[in-house]
Amino acid sequence: MSTDLDRLVIRDVRAVEVRDVPFSVGLVPPWNPAERITTRDYLVVRVETNAGVFGISMDGDYTPALPARAERVRDLVAPYFVRKRVMDMEAHTAFLHSIRATGRWYFIAVALWDIVGKIAGLPLYRLWGGARDRVRVYASTVHHGRAPEARAEDCRRYLEQGYRAVKLRLSADTIDGDIALIAACREAVGDQMDIMVDANQAGKGPGSNAPGVHWDLRRAQETARLLGELGVAYLEEPLPYVLEDNGRRLREASPIPIAGGEGKQGLQPFWHLLNAGVYDIIQPDPITGGTPTDMLKIRALAEAAETAVVYHHGKSGVGFMIGLHLAAAFGDSPWLEYMDDGPFWQPAGFQVGFAHTVPVVDGYVHCPDVPGLGIPWDEDWLRAIGLGD
Repeated sequence: MSTDLDRLVIRDVRAVEVRDVPFSVGLVPPWNPAERITTRDYLVVRVETNAGVFGISMDGDYTPALPARAERVRDLVAPYFVRKRVMDMEAHTAFLHSIRATGRWYFIAVALWDIVGKIAGLPLYRLWGGARDRVRVYASTVHHGRAPEARAEDCRRYLEQGYRAVKLRLSADTIDGDIALIAACREAVGDQMDIMVDANQAGKGPGSNAPGVHWDLRRAQETARLLGELGVAYLEEPLPYVLEDNGRRLREASPIPIAGGEGKQGLQPFWHLLNAGVYDIIQPDPITGGTPTDMLKIRALAEAAETAVVYHHGKSGVGFMIGLHLAAAFGDSPWLEYMDDGPFWQPAGFQVGFAHTVPVVDGYVHCPDVPGLGIPWDEDWLRAIGLGD
């Protein structure tokens, strides 16, 4: 099979933009409480090879914030890839890093690894290590302004649906408002669910005019103390990336782990984070933070630093699936993010193009036992957008 991989050459790269995919009844994001979002846009690519094996990947964002354009795939990306060997992953990663100022392109490398898994006859998690075949997931909520009583009822519903963990957003004007939300949810589910929280403060440095509440070190420290009393699993991105010294002070004093890093790209920024001692848990995004090749290296750095990895997911169902394979391959990621906030953050909207949404069973998602990514694509949908057989 290695001979087949050595001779595997990219024949074509095609891309289409899929716009205005419904995913919410009206999401109000905590990072911009003045906004109301109902749809997402996606860029979908299909990579063809000389063996007739293809891979599909996609990236997406809130309408109209598509991170890259199909015409740029045709004019910039495809000319590089066509006639290149699929297995030249280091060269492909270097190229995608070199053009990152023109758009978000790392997701294309996921299609290449999908092809490799298919040719090798192995799911990617087994190709990379195969430590386990399932990962515990948490329902990732996001809607701003949800009343504590309503969110507590949401958590009861998640528990009934099989989730054993949930992530809640802290976006109230006051510490008391944030803690009231978490306390209500903890009372609703007791110790039957892990609760983690996200403050979404990473991009709000000094002088920032970003919408929403802005935290300082004092607020982060007091919040972490109170969250510790409520048995919260971790606090995500409570301070801006640029305030490293404050981040280190917070982590050293916090009774609960501090997590972050979803906005970082490439190997060096994560190496720096691990050495700076800002986080107990790093959260690379395998769609926006680098190629799968980068993710394998970042995970190795984290292992050496004895730092946990919990992959971030928020761009597409492909992002969830590649994170699932990465988390299962080595077996040491304690959770994986699963986008689900009822009507505000619908799994079907993130997993558009799949034949069915990926099921959560007893708090876990199982890796598909078929070669490559193992995504059950909806063939009618692929044909409808022009990327079917």
